[in-house]
Amino acid sequence: MDTTERTIELAPYGTKPGGGAYPPNVTQERLLEWVDNVRSGKHKTTGVPVLYLQGGVGSGKSRALMAPVIELLLEVPNLRVLWGRNDFKDIKLSIMDKFFEILPGELIIGKSEQYHWYDISQGEEGKSRIYFNGLKDLSGFSSQEFGVIAITEAYEITEQAYRTLKRRLRQEKVPVIMLMEGEAPNEDHWLAKLTDPNHPDYDPDIEMWRVSSYENWANLPEAYKSSLETMPESWKKKYLLGEYGFIPDGDPFYQGFKELIHKREVGALAGKELLLGWDYGFRHPACIVTQIDGKGRWGCIREIMGTNITIDQFADVMKQFLNINFPGFSTISYGDPAGS
Repeated sequence: MDTTERTIELAPYGTKPGGGAYPPNVTQERLLEWVDNVRSGKHKTTGVPVLYLQGGVGSGKSRALMAPVIELLLEVPNLRVLWGRNDFKDIKLSIMDKFFEILPGELIIGKSEQYHWYDISQGEEGKSRIYFNGLKDLSGFSSQEFGVIAITEAYEITEQAYRTLKRRLRQEKVPVIMLMEGEAPNEDHWLAKLTDPNHPDYDPDIEMWRVSSYENWANLPEAYKSSLETMPESWKKKYLLGEYGFIPDGDPFYQGFKELIHKREVGALAGKELLLGWDYGFRHPACIVTQIDGKGRWGCIREIMGTNITIDQFADVMKQFLNINFPGFSTISYGDPAGS
């Protein structure tokens, strides 16, 4: 009988051209330590431990999640893992392909093509199971319990989906962890609110790390790096540096537009009236606070939108807002002639 043990080499961060596995970059190494701390009870939190990795394109976010998830599948008996993305076809063409490229096929000892789950062998210790699923419709998860949930491109899902998935993290006798990764959404996205300690919707369970494409720069093709560095500044902020921001649609009216020159923060100038622009939208009215400076430049100072509120109630909110933030300023209001 052959009792020779076979060693299986995993390369979650990629394989070198001459053979051998690439080591983790700084953030990938830090994430492994974070998961180890959760497993050992060193990570202190009153809720479900959630790590959100927000980064530039090509920064190694997906592989950063892949390594600890595979490690947990191979080491934690009976662990149930869910890996999802908003649209299933997207995860099938990205994460699933990479997962099965890294994990040797002989470790998969059972599967369901219909429900997209796979049993992973742990040798004599038993087995674990991973599910791949779209996250648009979570009605089928009403009775499911998981130990680990990984989410790719977290900005694509809704806040309701995020909170629903957190409630599914309740498998007993295993580490309970949520790992999310994705590119930076716009500044008004629910993720931006949940990760801002000063926002009323702040979720203290989420620990967010930002990682730029430069951290994984050495592993990116030269042409790809060049295309990233020639993007407009607003694009670099999101897709290179992994920071919240806005991407303008269409082409600039002035073709010589340079964001660093033509865009800047403005404040209210004493002695000049504020110009208020009103929109009487049904249940979602809005108001912009603007001002024209001494050089005839029109600056937008603040934008406020109401939620589930009438225009009369919103007007009272705006009066209070102006008294607190712009005391002593006179105002002129402009709006749709259909309103009054």
